[in-house]
Amino acid sequence: MGAILSGGIAGWVLERFQAPESYAMLFMLSAFLMALGLAAFASIDEPPKERVSRREESFVHFLRNAWAILRDDERLRIQIGASLMGYSFLLAMPFVILQAKETIHLSGWLVGSFITVQMFGSVLGNFFLWRRFGAHYARMLQTAYALIGTAFFLAFFADNAWIYATIFLLFGIGIDGFRNADMNLVLEIAGEEKRPVYVAIQSTIVSIGLFFSIPGGFILQWFGYTVLYAITLLMLGTGLYFVQRLKEHLPEEN
Repeated sequence: MGAILSGGIAGWVLERFQAPESYAMLFMLSAFLMALGLAAFASIDEPPKERVSRREESFVHFLRNAWAILRDDERLRIQIGASLMGYSFLLAMPFVILQAKETIHLSGWLVGSFITVQMFGSVLGNFFLWRRFGAHYARMLQTAYALIGTAFFLAFFADNAWIYATIFLLFGIGIDGFRNADMNLVLEIAGEEKRPVYVAIQSTIVSIGLFFSIPGGFILQWFGYTVLYAITLLMLGTGLYFVQRLKEHLPEEN
């Protein structure tokens, strides 16, 4: 609900104040609210861990151990591929709003409305879609890929606010499903003792995807939106291949 409300606040600020003051106000307000959240998390007393992996003698030893785990665990490698390709939506998603600015009249209120629609999609997905999958996280991941892919397919033909609203709604549902599945898959793959190492390995490699927007910007500048969206869909398709292979390692998914 807070995320949905934030879209209205962002729209009001963007409409009432000029750039860059409007963006500065949004950044400061967001930082203040996130600081409250961090303080809340810091107040939580975590239960003591009963089984903790032995601490490595040095960082070099940790890297060797991590490489050995990555080399020997095929499911982890496939899972990392599925997660990394999942972040390919970042290759083009930040630029959808730029396309909207070029094709429709984009006011501050409309930008805020798109944010609200995306957050509303996240809420809808959690209440009415993702809860139905239970522990079938690979299927959840497949569905999330399909929703995000559909959003980019619509972006090829977007020429009015309603289509863009649908795109952001699908983004909200799909991205939230992807994050839910991705988080639970990495928690399932290893026991309590090895879980921190597995999480560290996957998170470190998959974090490369957070920088996909950089090459996405160059692709947009050199080749335009059509090529950018096509490459994004191709990468999402590669991710679906990894998810299908991942299902082979999860008998409960078949």
